[in-house]
Amino acid sequence: MNWEAIGAVGEAVGAIGVIATLVYLAAQIRQNSNVVRSATRQAVSTAQMDIGMQLATNPELRAAVARWLSDDAPTTSPDAQLRDEMFLRANLRMFENQYHQNMDGTFEDSMWTGYLENMRRIFASPAFRDFWEANRVLYSTDFSAFVDAQMRGGRDESDTA
Repeated sequence: MNWEAIGAVGEAVGAIGVIATLVYLAAQIRQNSNVVRSATRQAVSTAQMDIGMQLATNPELRAAVARWLSDDAPTTSPDAQLRDEMFLRANLRMFENQYHQNMDGTFEDSMWTGYLENMRRIFASPAFRDFWEANRVLYSTDFSAFVDAQMRGGRDESDTA
């Protein structure tokens, strides 16, 4: 066997090694992406559960949410107003995160459908509308446009993205 043949065999083995390495790296990247996506979904779910637990364990907060959803007269206590506003802001941050995770493709459609319906119920409240007018500037412009579209009862590309 001459040196040219040995060189050709070496190049072929090297090419096979490169291909095998690329296939392995692609599999590792896919697996890592799935792990990251799963962790993100878990974090979003945990945030939603934390807010639910706050409502379950705090009678004043439950009463405030009931007032917002039924459009009863708002509370007049400055302390209660601040509590209510901070709770709404926390919910909106969670909703904003859910919106962006959906736009990034983190959620399956079936998961996003539930989050979207929860948001729409809150957005339909007249008390939320007042809050939103005063606080929309605190959120990203694309999320703000999404909220505005939902409040108008319209659909946009993020409904099923």
